[in-house]
Amino acid sequence: MRYHVAALLLEPVGSVRESLLDEPMPPLDADVVAVAPVRGQVRLLRSGRGILASATLATRLRLACSRCLGDTEEEITFSFDEEFRPTVDLVTGVPLPAPDASEECSLIDEYHIIDLTDVVRQNALLALPMKPLCQKSCPGLCPVCGERRDGTCRCAEAEEPARAEGPMAEALRTWLASQGNR
Repeated sequence: MRYHVAALLLEPVGSVRESLLDEPMPPLDADVVAVAPVRGQVRLLRSGRGILASATLATRLRLACSRCLGDTEEEITFSFDEEFRPTVDLVTGVPLPAPDASEECSLIDEYHIIDLTDVVRQNALLALPMKPLCQKSCPGLCPVCGERRDGTCRCAEAEEPARAEGPMAEALRTWLASQGNR
């Protein structure tokens, strides 16, 4: 996900380079594993201050279901626009002044290379679903025994199921009863 942009920096403002991206997804998180490469279109535009990188990308990830904690796979698509500013004058090699802290931009390294790896990783994390589900009707886990409520939990069949005690347990039982789950 690295692009050499020295030639583009020498071109007039408005010049564009486009390329297809098909590379392994950078590591995201311990609980999120990429099962497919990240693919999509990357567009590099010469701006008055540097390079504007724009992309629309997609990949497939393995996540934990938010109800039963089983594995599930999700296809995510995300886009970004990120400005990159040079750190070295292309002609003289003299270091350029650093951008103000108030300006949010990434930097082109001293070899005139843009590295999109961290930008892709951050935007992929933002595109993750808030509550991934293995299926829309996932029954979740039993609050008493902790087994998945798909037939492996036997608490409902027992004459005297083990019961949690306290006001929260009672509130949960009342809510479950109102939902028709017990």
